[in-house]
Amino acid sequence: MIDVLLINPYQRKRISLASYRDKIKFPVLSLLSLASYLEKEGFKVEILDLNIKALKNKNILRVIKEKNPIIIGITSITTSIYEAYRLARLIKANFNATLIIGGPHATFSDEEILNESTFDIVVRGEGEEILSEIVRTIKREQKLDDIKGISYKKDGKVIRNESREFIVDLDKLPFPARNLVPLEKYGTHAFTIITSRGCPFGCKFCQVPGKDGLKWRHRSAANIIEEIKEVLKKYPNMKKVSGPEGKRPIAFFVDDNFMVSIERIEEICNKIIEEGIEIYWDANARVDTIANISEDLLDLFKKSGCLHIFLGVESGSEKTLKSYNKQIKKQDALKSAERLKKKGIFFTGAFMLGYIQEKKTDLNATIQFAKKMDPTIVAFRILIPLPGTKIYEKYIKEDLIMDFNYSNYTSGIQIIKHEENLERWVLKGYLMYYLRPRKEYLDIGMWKMVLQIYS
Repeated sequence: MIDVLLINPYQRKRISLASYRDKIKFPVLSLLSLASYLEKEGFKVEILDLNIKALKNKNILRVIKEKNPIIIGITSITTSIYEAYRLARLIKANFNATLIIGGPHATFSDEEILNESTFDIVVRGEGEEILSEIVRTIKREQKLDDIKGISYKKDGKVIRNESREFIVDLDKLPFPARNLVPLEKYGTHAFTIITSRGCPFGCKFCQVPGKDGLKWRHRSAANIIEEIKEVLKKYPNMKKVSGPEGKRPIAFFVDDNFMVSIERIEEICNKIIEEGIEIYWDANARVDTIANISEDLLDLFKKSGCLHIFLGVESGSEKTLKSYNKQIKKQDALKSAERLKKKGIFFTGAFMLGYIQEKKTDLNATIQFAKKMDPTIVAFRILIPLPGTKIYEKYIKEDLIMDFNYSNYTSGIQIIKHEENLERWVLKGYLMYYLRPRKEYLDIGMWKMVLQIYS
């Protein structure tokens, strides 16, 4: 018998150029972090990731029977929520384990989940401390009343306990329990690291402000370097990417905003260099950050192994950027692109099409701006009003969502009402971008690296 079995439900991938990153299989760091925290608290935990190998129902039930967990925790994003529901029904019909769900969608849709599924408890927000307290409470056969950050049903009514405070000191959390999943089966050249939570900018299309807060909380550079060294030591046979400094593994810093603190980034880069850590790295960044950091820091990026930066540009319309509360200017995007090209760092420019006020001229302006910016990779996506975002609230209030099937909430499917066919505009964007003559910056070496990483 084990205390907790954590499950990542199977998610059918709809691969499109708009979501090229989605086809990469990574371990779910949130589950690995939950597992390591529970282990630190003395509980026995295992993980079942159904995206490594999709199992038939009878095999899922066989695994659960063998593990015999007291509690089963399932994570879910919006697009996989129905599969989470299906799993919960299957498990509930065959076992008496307590069923818990967490993740971004659960945080914002707790009442809906409890009314439409067989889950017993919904975890809202960061799960480490909450899940540990739930396990302890259930094992002691105590009541759930005093556990902050959960929702559950009592006498047929949904009970929402008080929200839990965010974890401030992220250095106190143990490193993710990568040993609980077969890393070699994910088939990627990269390993992922989360170094911070929250974001101070409050973009209206983003779930992060509601899920992780507007206050940016971060791990120290020393703590991050320690985790990188641990991964490299434990997994010496990790696949490597051929880059400008030879073959190296690549670290994906998957924070929503990795570069809020310039001082911390500088310290991380310096430590990578000083300690002779041979990696390449990839991160998300705001265009105003890249546009305004010093030349010396950009050089430090390159020297420490920065291979790729993902830039969320979102629009070529200043009016739309303002509506998104993006707090950037188009000039920032152009300047950041120019600087990265000069340093030989390849980058993605990501754009969203379809805000309600956008006309043909606005959509075309975004495509033309992408061409002017000229990123190594372009990603055109359709705006998706996700639960928990300001845009979702607006679109619900104004009856602008035409499809409430969460399985379709992917970046290549139009689920919002708009006078234009946005799926056609996405296709048009790619054709206009990639089929145009490109006089410069068509670096074959960089494209080889791109194909290695994302193959």
